[in-house]
Amino acid sequence: MTSSSLLVGSVRRGSLVVHLLAAVVLAVATHRPPPARGLDAPPTEFSAARADEHLRWVAAEPRPVGSARLRQVREELLARLTALGVTPEVQQTQVVRADGPGQATAATVSNVLARLPGTDSSRAILVAGHYDSVPTGPGAADNGAAVAAMLETLRALRAGPPLAQDVLFLFTDAEEVGLLGAEAFREHPLFKNVTVALNFEARGSGGPSILFETSTPDGWLVQRFLETAPHPIGNSLASAIYHYLPNDTDLTVFRRAGRAVMNFAFIDGFLDYHTRRDSLETLDRGSLQHHGENMLALVRVLANEPLPPADKDTAAIFFNPVGSVMFRYPQTWALPFALLLAVAEVLVLSAAVRARRVRLGNVALAAGLMLGTGVVAVALTSGVWLALRALTGLEAFPHHHAHQATLFLAGLGLLTLALFGLSWRIGASRLQEEERVLGARWPWLLLTLASAGLLPGGSYLFAWLLLLTAPLAWTWAKASRDTWGGWLLRVACGGGALLIATSTFYPLATALGLTLVGVAVLPAVLLFGLLQPAFSWLAQARWRPFAAGSGLAGAVLLLLGSVHVGASTEHPWPDGLAFWQDEDQHKAYWLADARVDGEWPLKLLGDAPGSRRFQEALPWVDEELLHHEVPPLALEAPRVRRDSERQDGEVRELTLHLEPPPGAALLQVKLAAPVQVLGATVWGRPVPAEALVPGAEGFSLDLWQVPPEGVPLTLRLRGTNPGSLRIGAVSLELPTLPDGLKRPPQLMPAPYGYGFTDTTVVTKTETL
Repeated sequence: MTSSSLLVGSVRRGSLVVHLLAAVVLAVATHRPPPARGLDAPPTEFSAARADEHLRWVAAEPRPVGSARLRQVREELLARLTALGVTPEVQQTQVVRADGPGQATAATVSNVLARLPGTDSSRAILVAGHYDSVPTGPGAADNGAAVAAMLETLRALRAGPPLAQDVLFLFTDAEEVGLLGAEAFREHPLFKNVTVALNFEARGSGGPSILFETSTPDGWLVQRFLETAPHPIGNSLASAIYHYLPNDTDLTVFRRAGRAVMNFAFIDGFLDYHTRRDSLETLDRGSLQHHGENMLALVRVLANEPLPPADKDTAAIFFNPVGSVMFRYPQTWALPFALLLAVAEVLVLSAAVRARRVRLGNVALAAGLMLGTGVVAVALTSGVWLALRALTGLEAFPHHHAHQATLFLAGLGLLTLALFGLSWRIGASRLQEEERVLGARWPWLLLTLASAGLLPGGSYLFAWLLLLTAPLAWTWAKASRDTWGGWLLRVACGGGALLIATSTFYPLATALGLTLVGVAVLPAVLLFGLLQPAFSWLAQARWRPFAAGSGLAGAVLLLLGSVHVGASTEHPWPDGLAFWQDEDQHKAYWLADARVDGEWPLKLLGDAPGSRRFQEALPWVDEELLHHEVPPLALEAPRVRRDSERQDGEVRELTLHLEPPPGAALLQVKLAAPVQVLGATVWGRPVPAEALVPGAEGFSLDLWQVPPEGVPLTLRLRGTNPGSLRIGAVSLELPTLPDGLKRPPQLMPAPYGYGFTDTTVVTKTETL
C-alpha cells in the first residue's frame, strides 16, 4: 500500500470519527429550549420577559404548605388574575385520602381557579400548575415557572379572539405533600366539564419543556402538539416508562379520573431540584419560554376543536431524532414494523449461512457474547460510580447525582466502550468478523420484538436503530472496504443511529441520575454492537489499543469529575438536621443524617454523637441518625381536647379536638396496636375504608394545614385496652440558631422529600 493510500485512509478514518462525534454533539446541543422572548414580543404571543415579572414575586422566597408566605402568594395571585380581567375563586375545602393499610392523609387546601369563558361553556380545557413550593428552596422552577407561564398565557389569550371552549387555569395547593390540591379539584363542579388537562412541572432548573406523559389513546393530542407547538420535544418512550414508575404529579389524579392529559416538565440541572438553588438566578428563562409556548399553542388549538371519541383515536409513537424535529406514527405499526425487520434479519442470516460465510452456532455465540458484555458493563459502571460516590463523599447527595454529571456520564460511557472493544478482541480469536457483526444484531432484534409487544411507545428506539444500521451489516463486504463509498455508508448509517440514540439516551440519563445510569448502559453496549462495522474499520483489527484508549480517556474524565467535587457557595452540599422535643420524657435531641460530615454539624451534635433510628419522631426516615441530647426549648406542643365519649359494648366512640402550635404545617396522629380502629372522621369526612385495614404499626393520620382553631377527629375503636394517642407537631424549619451556629454558605438544607431536612418535631402522648 502506498503512502498516499495510507494518508487517504487515515483522512477517511479521522473524518468518520469527527462525523460520529458531531452526531452526538448535535443531538445534545439541540436538546435545549428556545431563546427567551423579550417585552417587545407581540401581545398575542408568549414572552418570557413578561412572565418573569410574575415569577419574581412568586419565587422571592420559599412558600411551603402551611406557611404565611404561601398565603401571601395566594392573595397576590388573586389580585393579578383580577387585573388580567377574570374573576378568580378560591376553592377551600378538605381532603381525606387513604395511603395504604393503617395510613391516611387529610388536609385543608386552597386552590386558586380562574375561568376564561368560551363561546361554549359546556366543555373546558384545564391548565394546571401548583403554586406551593418545598421549604428548602424558593421554587423558581418548581413550580414558579408554571405559575408565571399560566399568567402570561392567560394575558395572551385575552389579547386574541375568543375561544370555543372554556379554559380553566388551576393553581393547585399542597402538591408537594401528596397532590392534595388536585384531589380536591376532582370535587369541584367545573371538573365534570374538563375534556383535556395540561400540567406543567419541573425537576431541575433548565432544559427544554418535554412532553413526558400522555393518556391513551393520544394520537390526536400528539398530532396537534406536533403541528402547533413552535418547538415540540418529547417521546413516547418516556410516557410509556413513566406509567410504570412510582412518581406522580397532579396530572396523575386527572388521568386516573379518565381525562385526556398531557404532562410537561424540564429536567436539566437536577441537583438544583428542591434546594435553595431552585432560584431566580439559576432558572433558565428559555425553559420558561418553552413552557409558555407549549401551553399557549396547545390551549388555542384544543379549545377550538372537539376531542375525537376514544374509539376513533389511536395511540401514537413519537420522538425527536434531533432537536425539535418530531416524528409520529400510530402504535399499531410497531409490531408489523418489528416483524418485517425480523423477517429481513432472518433472510440475511440464512443467505450468509447458505453461502458458508458464517456458521449459525458462531452467530449465536456472538449474540451471547454481546449480551454478556452488556451485563458486565452494567455491573462495571454501577460499581465504579458507587465507588466514586464513596471516595469523593458524593453519597451525601440524596439525588444520587453530581454537579459534574456530564464528565461522569462521558467517562462511564467511554469505560463501556472500552469493555466493548475488549470483548470484541476476545471474540476475534474464535469468531469471524461477519459472524460477530450479524450476531450482535440479534439481541437488539429481540429487544425490538419485545418492546413492540410489551412497550410499543418505546419500540421506535430499537426498531429505527436496527433499520438504520442494517446497511452496515447486510452489505458487509461493501461496508468493510476502505473506500469513499464505504466511508459514506458508515457516516450515514452510524451518524443517523447516533442522532436518534443520543436524543433518547441523553434526556433518559438526565432523568434517571447517575446511580441508575446502568439502566441505559445495557442498550448502549448493544448499540455499540450495531455500530461494530464502523468501529471495526476504525480500529483496523487493533481492538486492544482501541479498548485501552477508550478506557484511558474514560478514566481521565472520571478523574476530572472527581477532582472538581467539593462544597462551595456556588455548588453547596446538602446536610440534614432536625430537632425533636419529647414532651412526655422532657427531653430534646438534635438529629443529623449519618452521611453528613464536617465541622458544622458537630457544633450541634458534639464530638461523639450517638446513632440510632428515630421513627417515633421522624417515621418517614428509615436510616439510623446521629443524635445528641440537649435541654428542651420553650416550644409549644400540640393540644388535645376530649369533647365526647360513648361506649357500646366493646366499641368506643371518641370525639377529640386537635390544635396545632403556631408554625406547625403538619400534625401526625398515631394510634398504636392492639387497639383496632373501626372508623374515623376528620373535618366531618370519613376516612376511607382502605386506611382502616390494620397496619403493621397501628393507625396513623397526617393532617396538613390545620387551621389555628384546630380540627375535630372522631374515632370508633374496638378493644378494652385504653390505648394511647401519639401526636406530633411538625414545623418545616429549625429553631432559631445563634449566629455562631448558623449554616455556612457552602452547605444547604438537604432537598425536601429525600430523607429529612430542617424539621422541628414536638411530640406528646394522650391516654385514650
